[in-house]
Amino acid sequence: MASIKKASNKKVESLISNANSYSEQIVLRGVNTNNLNNIDITLPKNKIITITGVSGSGKSSLAFDTIYKEGQFRYIESLSSYLRQFFNLGEKPDIEYSSGLSPAIAIEQNKRVANIRSTVGTLTEIDDYLRLLYAKLGKAYCYNCGDEIKAQSVDSIIEQIIALFNQDKVYVISEIDTFTEAPEFLKFIKKNRNKMDKGDGFTRFLVLFDNEENTQCVEYFYLESPNIPEKYLPYTVYGIYDRITLVDENIERLKEDIVKMLNEHSKFGLYHTSANDNIDDSLSLSVGKDVHNSDHTIKWFTDKIFCPKCNITYPEFTTQHFSSNRTEWACTVCHGLGEILDVQLEQVLDPTQPLLKAIIPWQNNTLGQQILSKFASKYDIDPNKVRHTLPAYFKEILINGDKELMKVGAMGKRHSFYYNGLVDMLTTQYNKGILGTEFQSLFGMKQCDACHGAKLKPESLSVKIEV
Repeated sequence: MASIKKASNKKVESLISNANSYSEQIVLRGVNTNNLNNIDITLPKNKIITITGVSGSGKSSLAFDTIYKEGQFRYIESLSSYLRQFFNLGEKPDIEYSSGLSPAIAIEQNKRVANIRSTVGTLTEIDDYLRLLYAKLGKAYCYNCGDEIKAQSVDSIIEQIIALFNQDKVYVISEIDTFTEAPEFLKFIKKNRNKMDKGDGFTRFLVLFDNEENTQCVEYFYLESPNIPEKYLPYTVYGIYDRITLVDENIERLKEDIVKMLNEHSKFGLYHTSANDNIDDSLSLSVGKDVHNSDHTIKWFTDKIFCPKCNITYPEFTTQHFSSNRTEWACTVCHGLGEILDVQLEQVLDPTQPLLKAIIPWQNNTLGQQILSKFASKYDIDPNKVRHTLPAYFKEILINGDKELMKVGAMGKRHSFYYNGLVDMLTTQYNKGILGTEFQSLFGMKQCDACHGAKLKPESLSVKIEV
């Protein structure tokens, strides 16, 4: 609790000697700013403190002209003399002694913001600096396994490949797709045949079978209508770009392969071959095939930020990846709010009002009014009837939705959507900012289970700063 009293006659030197006792507090002694008269004050840190008093009692003088301004002066005094010349904060507060102050921000009380996405960080633009800090200094870690990940150059990729597979034969491959049904696979074969006729596509393929009965790879030449039993589904198909033995004379060829693959694809794989004759011959083809025993040793490489263990590619992080207001990088569950709506119907419904006024957040909401009018017309309901007198089936549809397409005009736009119920509609409108903060008291809020209040996707949250 904050305490204020008249300044004692103790010397400032004695206060300095006891500075360690104030490490958890903000201590001000002999404050004479504006209409404050020799005031001592001690404030606890990490607490929300409200300064109250009648008009003219010195609230702003204490908060803005003393605490905030003294904190700013102390910060600027820690800078070099060259940087200090660019700041002009006016006169220092009239104060005998202060300790425990940190650089501070001040937001004027008349700045009322109704947008649910506005925070102290966005209002003061601190968020911009934090996002820049993470984009430039952050280290990326895989959100799945926790290993540090980073982008690599072509030369460093080659060094890793030689260390892993020196003198061995490898296939340079690109993953095409995983097929769970035979018709899909045959459709792909036909499509690839058309590509080859135009001088495009792959001529050799590696097909990986991975189920309880079979775990092996088969190399196919042209892959024309292979007679693969459906019991081996699903199978993953890889295009073979090159087959190369890693000896000194082939390193330049490998480099050319890598450069071309990374220009055309986000990543490429190396399959380490091991011939085995004891393979089910029902998988064979009459034209150009080799059968390999597979321990699934496909090693993936990319010049992007990539986790080879989890086969996950990450973006090259910029400031936009740390903005919860960017749809593509905000949490997909809470849409960057950190919280999800917990709509309590008894809070948003007023049974004593007619239909058009029965849903409190929609009483002055154009889109909400259009939805209710459309429903009344569709089900031949009098919109002026009090809600509790409406037919039970209509109240059920209003609450849970009829799952049918609805088209309404509101705010100069045409809106088309499937009405999936009142909770779904209110949640969507709240997330999009259509419903302002004045309705927060009607809704229960709970922390998002996906991002745990952090507002961003896992890829962005995996970036850390070492301190």
